Amino acid sequence: MILHWDQLASCYGVEVVRHRPKFASADWATYAMFCSRLLHAGSRVVANDALHAEGELLRHEAWRVELPAVLRTLQPSGDVQTLGVLALNRTPCRDCTTLLIAGLNELAIRIHGHLPKIQLILACRGAYQGKVSADEDGAEWYRQATTTGDLERLDDAGWRVCVLQVGTALSTRGKWLLEAVQRLPRNARGAGVPV
Repeated sequence: MILHWDQLASCYGVEVVRHRPKFASADWATYAMFCSRLLHAGSRVVANDALHAEGELLRHEAWRVELPAVLRTLQPSGDVQTLGVLALNRTPCRDCTTLLIAGLNELAIRIHGHLPKIQLILACRGAYQGKVSADEDGAEWYRQATTTGDLERLDDAGWRVCVLQVGTALSTRGKWLLEAVQRLPRNARGAGVPV
């Protein structure tokens, strides 16, 4: 349920190392990095720092073209296939949660006959709470913040949600996220995080 930064670096190589400062602390804007051994050597890491970076990565050629093409060349299998890691400096907002679910579902539909069970690791540094606004009932916060229900929907769609630890200890928001992630159905069964 915890993915250590060093595991990412050892699995995906030096391309990952230059992105570490972007994960040292959370920010209002998302920083997203997609890593997959299925992408061509020399380009196994794709990153984005746009406002909703995870959505931008789902529009990247590596996700829309290259990954599906490579998946069709793999031996058919009924086993769960872990395709890679999407690392975020914080959990996705509500809108991006929906985009991530749709993006994985679209990929799964495109290759279902070949690989019916796919998953990706979603490693987030900490929980996103949204911007605190002036509304008294907290409705705006609820529309932005990642909820336990969002994490459950991601898990159900095939995203293997875990906490990304950068450095020697989890951040405070990382600890909050870990508490929520431990309660997800798949994690409650004690399955480890495959990189």
